[in-house]
Amino acid sequence: MDQFDATKMFDLFDKFDLPARARQLIVEGFNRPARWTEPTPVKAPAGLCCPKMGIVINTADALEKKAAFSYLFDKNVMGYLDSPFQLHVEYRGKSDKKVQQNFAQGFLVITPVGFFWDEWMSFGRQIASCKSNPYKFTRDGDVVRCPPREEAAQALGIKYRLRSERDLNEVSIRNFEYLRSYLVDEVVVPPWFRSELREYFELNGYSTLHELREAFPSRSKDDFYAAIADGIITTDLSMEFVREEHTFLVFSDQATLESYQLARPLAFASPRRDWSEWRFRTGQKLYLSGNPFTIISAGSLELTLQAADGVDCVRLKTRQVLNDLRAGTILLADEQTEEADPLYLESEWRYASEKERENALRKIELLERWEAGERTKEVQEYSDRSYRTWRKIKADSQINGTDLVADFLPKWSLKGNRSVRIDLRVQKAMEDIIKKNYDKVIGRGKWSVFGDLCRELEKEGLSVSKQTFLKFIVKTRSFERDVRREGRKAAYQTKPFYWTLDRETPVHGDFPMQMAHIDHTPLEVKVISSDMGVPLAQPILTLIMCAFSRRVLGFYLSLISARYISCLAAVLDMIKRYGKVPVGLIFDGGSEFGGLDFGNMCRHLRIDQQSRPASACRYGSLLERGFEVLQDDLIHQLIGNTKIYENYRQITPENDPKKTARFTLPQLHAALEEYFFEIYDTRSHGTLLTSPRAKFELELDRTGKRLHRTRTIDSCIPMAFPSVRGQTRTIDCQRGIRTNYGCYRNPRLEHPQFHGLKVPVRYHPVNPKIVYAFVKNEWFPMHFMGQHFDLLDSGFKNIVGLEERLALQLPHRSSRHQSNMEASALIEKFNESATSEFDEMNVDALQEHNEPSYSEEGRVSEKEGGRSIEDEMAMLAQGGFLGTRHEQ
Repeated sequence: MDQFDATKMFDLFDKFDLPARARQLIVEGFNRPARWTEPTPVKAPAGLCCPKMGIVINTADALEKKAAFSYLFDKNVMGYLDSPFQLHVEYRGKSDKKVQQNFAQGFLVITPVGFFWDEWMSFGRQIASCKSNPYKFTRDGDVVRCPPREEAAQALGIKYRLRSERDLNEVSIRNFEYLRSYLVDEVVVPPWFRSELREYFELNGYSTLHELREAFPSRSKDDFYAAIADGIITTDLSMEFVREEHTFLVFSDQATLESYQLARPLAFASPRRDWSEWRFRTGQKLYLSGNPFTIISAGSLELTLQAADGVDCVRLKTRQVLNDLRAGTILLADEQTEEADPLYLESEWRYASEKERENALRKIELLERWEAGERTKEVQEYSDRSYRTWRKIKADSQINGTDLVADFLPKWSLKGNRSVRIDLRVQKAMEDIIKKNYDKVIGRGKWSVFGDLCRELEKEGLSVSKQTFLKFIVKTRSFERDVRREGRKAAYQTKPFYWTLDRETPVHGDFPMQMAHIDHTPLEVKVISSDMGVPLAQPILTLIMCAFSRRVLGFYLSLISARYISCLAAVLDMIKRYGKVPVGLIFDGGSEFGGLDFGNMCRHLRIDQQSRPASACRYGSLLERGFEVLQDDLIHQLIGNTKIYENYRQITPENDPKKTARFTLPQLHAALEEYFFEIYDTRSHGTLLTSPRAKFELELDRTGKRLHRTRTIDSCIPMAFPSVRGQTRTIDCQRGIRTNYGCYRNPRLEHPQFHGLKVPVRYHPVNPKIVYAFVKNEWFPMHFMGQHFDLLDSGFKNIVGLEERLALQLPHRSSRHQSNMEASALIEKFNESATSEFDEMNVDALQEHNEPSYSEEGRVSEKEGGRSIEDEMAMLAQGGFLGTRHEQ
């Protein structure tokens, strides 16, 4: 695989003389933010690691994802970019109104023959677009075009192409996905292995992959897969699935492959022994004396064949062609498009019941007795004419070599009048009334709508029975009707279930850890603090499961709502246990999966991000089922389980899970670990018919160990670790960095020059005693200096210990808030009391300051001008307060 080279792209600018505006838009497209569309009920966006471009390519749906796979392996594609820039489109719409839009969907594809703007849309949507917007889309036979976008692209020197799934080969896409991880991780094929392959193909023009592997028994499957993915071994990935080693062909060079492709129709044409007239149809190819002919007219008596040059035509008897096919002098091409539909039984016995088979055997027996001259009452049940007809059938069967019993089948199932006997006007009225009144969100009942139908039919003098109407509703029920009556989410349960993504592609992948599901669920059990014994919040389980083997890969327990830290910790737990990462992670539309740290981790580990369609739980059904099994088998059997919350009125102080809880988070973690990796992992799975562990290990040997997906915790430090809230922290040269309600220190940073610096900080979700600070272009490990973790002796206890601390901070903050309110009230109370007393003290001091001074004779000083004591006592006596001090 050749890496994208910008220099070659600039050379193509000059070669095709692209306008300056186009060059500017293309160059700016590489600097635009990556596209990430929100999941919808019909679309699931994905982020794919692209080794050819060195970036992440974002796709909007499954069809664009397949297109991205094809671009990666296409040697003629030098580079490609999703949603490169906005293409300004103008066209005349309804009523000749001018319509303008900025179009940015699709891929910019750079090839040696030019620049292309590829928009991928299913063929069904293309046809629907032609009907809904004929001013923009036009149809010419089976080709759909968009002239306005073609003109807009042509103005920039780019060619616009509207493409569909018919431009892709499903076998190729399956092979691309199977081999892509070898390119993503840049697996290098050793030089000596290249030499061994050259020596082998000097003696062999082509062989099967199985024969090639047997020639080099010391080489692993990964070596051969890496050579195929990198193009060192020449092959056609559209012919066979690479795992089918006995039929998957490899070639010495491209010329040998092309020669084989030219001769392939003859190689696959073979004589048959069961030909019948109905197998011939217009467009079918025959090989007569090695020359290709096409059937342009197929009749029961004659066939008209046209030569490959399109000039000469040959007429042959149908029976003669059948005889030549049996003899092998005429070969019939077996094309993939001519294969029988596997959903139908292509046999004479397709409609035969057991009674029909017994009837055919009895007829044959009676015919033999009639031919022997027997004329008993049983034989004379049928006339001699019938026996002569049967004798003719028997003779033809012997000549044609067909099944005698099948030729005598009575075909009772085809008898009878199967035409619609209901009046077409009544049927049309039922369709209209159902569409008008029944298929509405108001949800009217069948009887109510039947009344509307009867009133409509009475106007035309027609009628219909209620049984016919009710049967018609049941017969015409569909997912679309349920959507119109109950809404999209309610109708999801009646949506057709897709067992496979494509006809030939398994829904859960082809090898272990090709796809892994990650999701969260609250466990229905109450836990208590291991230190203080107080009840804690309901634990949240984050689980990762291999889609192919159903094996649990990693998990994480949290006491806080699902967050991005739980996702990263579960992935790191998987790396710690298995030392490998999956090719892709499938998740729902939760906000925690759209976080910056989660995306950085996936890019660092080269994991594709695959979102599930919105409100489509079936895409994660195996994980949802795993949650249900876990709750039923383990969680609901533990002390303090919350099953009784389903019947909330039955809760009493004796059975309240908050009072009966006995499990701590470390104990629950240990129970889950033993259940996942000792019990569930070794138990036979109903779908696999073996244990997840056995399936996982067996398929690793069959499909390659893929050691290039190996990762270690050390290789993740610190780029795959979560950032602290706010991403930065301030360094205190004496206390270090404060985060997670604790201080982390490193003696190398205890210097005044680092004091007050704001630095990015990430913490270790598997070992919470360490965080990493990026200071002066270096990541410094900072160690926790408190005592909380010192008594915990294992990794998972440290993890749950941190979760307990974070969970206990919630009531701590609530208690602190309450105490702050009480303290505020107390402060206000004492402030008012102190102020009042202070004011009173000031009044007394003022009165004391204004008190008149007396001379030695007890008289008031003339200077102050006050009253004498005698005058004061007289005034008090007149006021009626004798012997008492009156405070004014």
